Amino acid sequence: FMRTQRLPTFMELYAQNSFFVGNPSLEKESIIDFELGATIKIQQHTRLQLTSFLGYLSDFIVDVPFLATMLRPVNIDTARRYGIDATITFEPLSWLMIESKNGLLKSTINSTDAPLPHAPWFSGLSKIRFGTEDFASITLQSRYRGESFATLHGSLRSKPYALVDALFSTNVLEHIGLSLSVSNIFNVKTARDT
Repeated sequence: FMRTQRLPTFMELYAQNSFFVGNPSLEKESIIDFELGATIKIQQHTRLQLTSFLGYLSDFIVDVPFLATMLRPVNIDTARRYGIDATITFEPLSWLMIESKNGLLKSTINSTDAPLPHAPWFSGLSKIRFGTEDFASITLQSRYRGESFATLHGSLRSKPYALVDALFSTNVLEHIGLSLSVSNIFNVKTARDT
């Protein structure tokens, strides 16, 4: 069981630029979550983590389209969400690791019966690492999301997408590391990854 509250940020309250308009009348948001999870070791090199959740949201802050080209944060009255997150990690050798983290989500705004804005029904991250984390490694990963909606009424759709990233990291000295990353290698322009 977890209960959290969040005050609106300064940007959410007062920002004024060509992409975002603040809303000084925002209220703090409240979330009550119930979670149940388990970690299962499958053979020597494989681990599976499962977490299910059920949440109730009130005055939740979401960004919605405003004046055609901008976003503006608003509070939604009440909503609920439930889903499952699953992670499987396979590390057969000290220099090879494969991991996939995926989630399924169902959310509903009580007043409109539409899904929460920007909350895709499916999202995840899968990666493969060559090398060891304590010396040098190269990681290739893909971040992906299913379709989501941008309005409180579920009328404006965001297309699903997948992004590919690469990361090189190494330790230069005992306490100093160096990393180089390239995000969105294939330049997917429709991505709205947050």
